Formats: sequence, structure tokens, C-alpha cells
Amino acid sequence: MHSKFMESLRRLPAPLVFGAGIVMGVGFLATVPQPIKTLAAALQGDINGDGKVDVVDLSILLSNYGKTASPSPSPIPTTTPTPSAGYPALPAGATLLGRQNFETGTTGQSFTANQCTGDNNRIATDSAEGKVWEAWWDSGDPPVASHMARCEMSDMPMNGPGEYVYRYKFKVPVGSYLPGSGWHYRLQFHGDNPSTSPPIAMWTHAGPSASQFNLRFGAGDSSWFQTGWTAYPRDVWHTVQIRVKWATDATGWAEFHVDGQPVTTLSGSTRLTGKTLRASQGTPLQVYAKYGLDAGSLPTSGIKLHGFVAHFETYRVQ
Repeated sequence: MHSKFMESLRRLPAPLVFGAGIVMGVGFLATVPQPIKTLAAALQGDINGDGKVDVVDLSILLSNYGKTASPSPSPIPTTTPTPSAGYPALPAGATLLGRQNFETGTTGQSFTANQCTGDNNRIATDSAEGKVWEAWWDSGDPPVASHMARCEMSDMPMNGPGEYVYRYKFKVPVGSYLPGSGWHYRLQFHGDNPSTSPPIAMWTHAGPSASQFNLRFGAGDSSWFQTGWTAYPRDVWHTVQIRVKWATDATGWAEFHVDGQPVTTLSGSTRLTGKTLRASQGTPLQVYAKYGLDAGSLPTSGIKLHGFVAHFETYRVQ
């Protein structure tokens, strides 16, 4: 009888392996108490996968015959969450000069609030970024100098000539007024002489819908470059990286990234070249960054400019 049963065992189809410890043949589903090898060309009746059909296979079959089992569940796939859009990699030789993080404070260079009307700026709490700087201007607030609205944070001291990288994280809330023309800066670089136009500025205007705003980069007086307008969503934190070589001649250049993506000119260029320092900016020829709200002619009633800043960083590239 033993020999006949072994012969019958050999004629069984090759076992199907569902998972660790589960084997199914013809007419049975058995839980096997030891690991099962994965068979490239399974031998009929070879339940334990040792390459031969013998009494061990018979013993396994008899001890598990009639038992029911469910295949071992497949592991739940683990996925790495897609990171939020951030900054491109810093160039080799970049050294942090200063960082303003409103959660942890200032590192390196000094940062000061300036030219804000009354109490229209504060440190606020954001669910994603923690402590952030909030600035606003209501139509009832008085103008600031020749500007209808200005509330900016300054990054000191001066930078240039040479190569630098600036990183800036900001948010434009839904409901904040934005003009459809004229200047409205959220980030700009200025020299000692504040009466001149900034050599580089980030402009924001009204977008194609109430949930968007338009953004571009350019010289304050449009003297050497402009990028095209691009729409971005409101109520979302956006990262801006500007890599620039400050120079008084045509060797100057600038590159811009928003949310990790390069910003191009209408001609498709990603590196914009030209004089990034001007004699009219003062002596010595250097610049400092200002960020927040800076707008020209605006309606005098029924509007509110509003914005948030999470951090600002300055790097020197050697």
C-alpha cells in the first residue's frame, strides 16, 4: 500500500505556492509547518520542495490532509510620500550667511521689520510652517512715502559683487487684493539708494481666477529682463530660489526657481544675463533683500493686501 500511495503522490500536479507555509495540490489545501522553497520546475508530489518524492512528503500530506487554511496576505505596499515642491540643490561652495526662521529665530545676518504702517504685521502661527511672519495693508491705512502700501522685512547687511543664492518661502491667501497692472513686489533687492528701481524683483498680480495669482521676475524698471507671467495657487506655500551673480557689466546673470521648477523667459532661456548692479544704487555697489508687501497705486477703499513669509535664507557661493 505504501508503494502505491507514493506512486499516486508522484502523479499529483505540482504544488501551487501561495505564500509562506501554504501549499495547494489536487483535492487538498494544506498548511505546511516549514518554509517552502520556490520551485523553478516543481517535481510532482514533492510537497516540501527538496527535489525528491519520499516518505517525508507523505507524512506532510497525511498530517495536514483535510485542514483548511487561507493564503498568507500579501504585504501592504509601502510608498514614500511625494515630497512637497522645494528648492533645487545648492551649488557647490554655497555657505549660509543668514537665515530668518520665525519659529527658531535669526541665524547669521540681522533681519529687521521696516516701513510698516502701525500694527499691520505680526508673528502668526501656521498649521504647516509653525511661526511665520504675516503682513497686511487695509485700504484705510495711510500711504507710506510714495508707495501706497509697504510693509517689508529686510535682510542685512549688503551683498555683492559676486555670486549668491537666496531662498524664500511665501503664501498669498485667498481674498488678498492684487493689482492687475503696475508694480506690486513680494520680494526685491535694493541698493543704498532707495529711490532707484530694484535691479531684481518678484512681481505678483491678480491671477486668472480668485484662487490663483500671477508671478514673474524682472528688473524694477524693465531695463534688462523680464520673465513671463505664470499662475500659481493661493493659500499654498511656495518656494522661490534666486541664484544671481551681482556685477556691474554684462557678466551678471540670474536664475529663478519656483517650487523647484526653473522659470524661463518668453524666449525659453533659464539664465538671464545683464548688468545686475548699477551705479545709481549707491556706493559701494551692493544690494540687500526686502520681502513682504510693496505696492504702487492702489484703490483707496474696499481692499486688503495680505501675505505670509515662512523663512528667508542667504548663501554666498565661493
